[in-house]
Amino acid sequence: MKRHAKIVLTTIILVFFQCGKKTGFYPVKAQPELLEGSDVIISNFHATSYKEQSLEWDMQAKKSYTIQDTGLTHVYHFTIHFYDNGQIANTITAEKGIFDSSAGKFILKNNVLVQSANGRKLTTSELTWYEKSQVLFTDKPVQIELPEGDIISGIGLKADKKINRYELYQGHGFHPPE
Repeated sequence: MKRHAKIVLTTIILVFFQCGKKTGFYPVKAQPELLEGSDVIISNFHATSYKEQSLEWDMQAKKSYTIQDTGLTHVYHFTIHFYDNGQIANTITAEKGIFDSSAGKFILKNNVLVQSANGRKLTTSELTWYEKSQVLFTDKPVQIELPEGDIISGIGLKADKKINRYELYQGHGFHPPE
């Protein structure tokens, strides 16, 4: 019995002393700039927004990081559809988006493509969507392809979400031969 008590006591002492030591296992942050301060991380999600019982937009994304202290949500590899009267008004895809809930804006970055229901395609490297005014804005190079095949390019743009009305800065156009 004494031998058994010594083994149990030795085991308890070893466990006690080992608990105070650091192990060799530490969490690794694969993308530290994305995880820093994140409160919520969601992968492969679908979100929808309604305004007065009418579908306003829906989004699908591979990953999302929300930082509640700053009110920022970082979204990666996403597609978002904006709706008017139950119909898709436009579809936006980009590699990265930052939604700032306090400012009511969504900054889209890297390979931004806006396709409107009326057949217009807008491409740029960065675009900001202002939710309250329903305006798209960029100060980066932008190209708009019209349904007829005309291409308009410029540096900087302000447009409505359907790309029906737009102001193109430092612009020029191209009409393909028929």
